[in-house]
Amino acid sequence: MVRGVTPEIFYGRLRDVVTVFKPPEQRIRYKAGYKLIRADLNKININAAPKKVLLVLPSMTEDLVQQIMNYRKESDFRSLTEVSSLVSSDVYNVISPYITLETSPYFSIMSIGKIADSKIQQGVEALVEINKRLKKGYGIMQWRDNFQDQGQQASASEKE
Repeated sequence: MVRGVTPEIFYGRLRDVVTVFKPPEQRIRYKAGYKLIRADLNKININAAPKKVLLVLPSMTEDLVQQIMNYRKESDFRSLTEVSSLVSSDVYNVISPYITLETSPYFSIMSIGKIADSKIQQGVEALVEINKRLKKGYGIMQWRDNFQDQGQQASASEKE
């Protein structure tokens, strides 16, 4: 477990929205030599985060998340002060250490195939890093077969 994250918090809210892995270190050449760069993946991109992830942020409510989602339909946030004007200053002060506008080189891809007129479905989920330095321009960091859509699982368990 991560310090400060109890099993209740992890299994209750974070399990389906958090991926933990150590990104590879990158070296960038400068005139004086090399500098070691480590990716900062500790913040959530407020322009890209799905509703489920935004709800995990402290002090966020369904209404505030919906306001953010509505704003993003029209335009991305260009500065964090735009976020502060949308939510109260108290909420902004609580969430500001956890949000960013910077894009991450890591993307989650989920694909579910379904047979027409059937309940049979199969899925895969991948965590991909986009990086020009990699041979193919991307790398697969994590792969999971037999992925099932969480919405499908919830509706199936409700019927039981």
